[in-house]
Amino acid sequence: PLPTTLYIEPIPLKVPKSYLHCPPVFSPRSQRIFMLTSQGTLVIASFQDGYREVAIPRSVARGLSLSPEEFCFIPTLGGGIFLLSSDGEILQQFFIGKWCSPSPLFWKNRLFVGCYDSNLYILEPYIGKEVARVKCQGSILTPPTVTPLETVVFGALDGIIYGITRNGEILWKRALDAPVACSPVASETGKLFAITQKGTL
Repeated sequence: PLPTTLYIEPIPLKVPKSYLHCPPVFSPRSQRIFMLTSQGTLVIASFQDGYREVAIPRSVARGLSLSPEEFCFIPTLGGGIFLLSSDGEILQQFFIGKWCSPSPLFWKNRLFVGCYDSNLYILEPYIGKEVARVKCQGSILTPPTVTPLETVVFGALDGIIYGITRNGEILWKRALDAPVACSPVASETGKLFAITQKGTL
């Protein structure tokens, strides 16, 4: 029989006293937590080594993404993306579009970045080379996500959800009663759930 009570012992980890700019990202590979603060710094924390801060030279958007190799991608509000190593070393910056939206999606060696210029950019992640571009009728304000059926989905301010392939081919579009309020969520059966800014599911 299953226990009726589950006790979880919290493990304290000292980090800077600062508001987080987006949800933290945990890496099972190195047991590290990557956090972006409201001051525009990247905090890399672990229970063994404590934490260190990395200052990002430009104003950052509200999100970050990790590759399986623990390369960190941080979009900026000026239209650029910083590529950092797992130790916080800034390796390079490449520019795209205008005003990056939160949290790019790293999937199958592609980087999917939504922008306020109404484009979703698909990039070769480590060199910033543009592979494809999907044009929408409205800015992309929420992070793209991938479904179990291997379709990348995202919503734009035009109130439409788009489903695309890894290479940017549009598979389908669905109009909603308002723009999405957050990233869509996909079930293992292929159903897609989205909440709009009117509070409709």
